[in-house]
Amino acid sequence: MSWLKTNWLPVIIAACVLVTLVYVALWQTAARPVDGGSLAYPLMVFYNHTVLPASILVMLAALTALFFWIPNALVKRGPYRRDGLLVLVGLAATVAVIAAAVPLGRLIYRELASVSAHGRSYHLGVLASSMPEQNAIVLCAGGFITQCRYLPDESTRTFNPLPTLALDPGTQVVTVRVGERILYEAGP
Repeated sequence: MSWLKTNWLPVIIAACVLVTLVYVALWQTAARPVDGGSLAYPLMVFYNHTVLPASILVMLAALTALFFWIPNALVKRGPYRRDGLLVLVGLAATVAVIAAAVPLGRLIYRELASVSAHGRSYHLGVLASSMPEQNAIVLCAGGFITQCRYLPDESTRTFNPLPTLALDPGTQVVTVRVGERILYEAGP
């Protein structure tokens, strides 16, 4: 326990860097569905729901390390040079993880519904933006790796009404509707 007491700063910074590497990798590979593309759907959902809190935690950890390092640096006590370098690494990790979270301020994916049929999972979601021309209704189908496609509709400007995903238990037909309009239909 005394090792952790004297080396808490490297442990905190290592955790910051590890979290940052995970989210930068997810940002590059699974941040949002692309029309006609494939991705690991659970990783996309994980990224979209957790990158903002994770970036805040990394920032708070790096700023806490900086706050506790400053008095040691002023009196030149302990391994202040090593810790100063680690604080800089932590601040760089903060900048990187915030950069990975920035795309959610412009375009965010939210799942509306999921059903399983024909040995596949169907996930209906929307890409929402402050610019209506970037909005999209998205249907992803598959297992862990899903194929995603955008479903064109005039309701994407306001998402009023929201699209719905339904599975008819008798016929096993998967349907995506907006109001009375059918956007997608797949049978067994």
